[in-house]
Amino acid sequence: MGAADFPSKFTAGETIRWRLSAGKNHLGEDVSNSDYALTYYLRTNRDGQGKTVTGTNYSTGWEFVLTSAESVGMDAGDWEFQAIATKSDDTVVLAKGRFQVLASLSFTGTSGAHDPRTDTEKELDLFVAAINALGTDKTKQFTIGGRTFLRIDLPELIARESQLRGRLWRERRADLKAQGLGDPNRLHVRF
Repeated sequence: MGAADFPSKFTAGETIRWRLSAGKNHLGEDVSNSDYALTYYLRTNRDGQGKTVTGTNYSTGWEFVLTSAESVGMDAGDWEFQAIATKSDDTVVLAKGRFQVLASLSFTGTSGAHDPRTDTEKELDLFVAAINALGTDKTKQFTIGGRTFLRIDLPELIARESQLRGRLWRERRADLKAQGLGDPNRLHVRF
């Protein structure tokens, strides 16, 4: 698989430009723009949210542009990509990976509500609310995503809360690393 300059994160509505260098197929033969056309396929888990971006020749590789008009309709969340080179009956996957689309904060007219929390933070908040409601005798049952929990289910709720806190910590740690702010688990001391 060739090295891709595909961004790991971008905001919906941005114009995104990247390049992919020529690569090799499974037999070690060159896969370049002289005989192959290359298309990026961008997908998420929602219907109707796929995008295709066809490359133009750049040196021996390809250059791509995802216009702001194309990216503005992309749902915020986790996406995957595959770069597929084709030549008559030969198809080669040159790159694949994951990326994240962030919600745009721009608006026209009156702004709507914006919730900057991640999916993990939203789920954690629901479980904390359920634990608080069931633990303080405010209610006898609590429903999350179509599933009803009773007071007897408190240990299960607390275990799930713990899992979500761990996942949230890992997400925040990875985000800090990606921003170049270091690993919060490492402490560097100078004597």
